[in-house]
Amino acid sequence: MDEHTNQAHPNDTQTKVTVTEAAQLLGLSAEAVRSRVQRGTLKSTKEKGTVYVLLDADQAHPNGHESATQTDARARLDGDQTKFIASLESQIEWFKREVERKDTIIMTMAQRIPELEQAQEPRESPITASDEQVKGADSSSDRSWLRRFFGL
Repeated sequence: MDEHTNQAHPNDTQTKVTVTEAAQLLGLSAEAVRSRVQRGTLKSTKEKGTVYVLLDADQAHPNGHESATQTDARARLDGDQTKFIASLESQIEWFKREVERKDTIIMTMAQRIPELEQAQEPRESPITASDEQVKGADSSSDRSWLRRFFGL
């Protein structure tokens, strides 16, 4: 019992198979089998650096020997997966159209940037002509703002 807490020795009713073979026999991905081994859901043993999954006789039959209910369930699942995949493909197509539309908008805006830069005129001073007259008249004197406001 090295690295795996669920390691066991095969008995007479168990078959020792690799992770890949177990995935094929169980109709799962190899990653799903590894996860089940780590969780302890599937028994395993490790020999010479290779992990072997121990399957009971009822688990070790190939998919060709499935019962009728398992076959019906798998067919129903395949039909649901087909609908789901079609829905995802439809969504992907919509996203592609949206990206193309937004790319077009961005390109149009990028082409107009030089036009906008040329259209900008130098800004005027924030001081108006009337402010300059008051400032010019009062700049020589050192009166307070109250006196300037009331004209004193």
